Amino acid sequence: MMSPNDTATDDYLDVLYSTLSHPHRRIVLRHLLGHPHPVPVTDLAAEIGVVEADSSGATGPPATDDAASLVGLHHVHLPKLLDAELIELDAVTNTVTLSPRASSVPLDVAARRGLLDPSDPSENADPR
Repeated sequence: MMSPNDTATDDYLDVLYSTLSHPHRRIVLRHLLGHPHPVPVTDLAAEIGVVEADSSGATGPPATDDAASLVGLHHVHLPKLLDAELIELDAVTNTVTLSPRASSVPLDVAARRGLLDPSDPSENADPR
């Protein structure tokens, strides 16, 4: 396990970028950034469905249903986020919170083009 001081090491950056490579994990982290209290895993699954429906412009049911999102969260996404030490999972209450380490990683937009900033990268492109 890495110490909080290892946030900028190449090894941790590899883990971090790999973790953030999937949109469902980014959705989870964005949701947790806006909710300082423990969030039920079922709420995270529902959020994934809502975000995907919004981004696709679909008017029908979400392409990813909550049951599929729950399976993906439990078996793939939450373990990856745990390995990157970005979240804490309470198995008793089945809730998730951001970990203390997450505060040392520039995830939010306020962190000047944070890693989870969904804005168009061309808006802030270097004019050179």
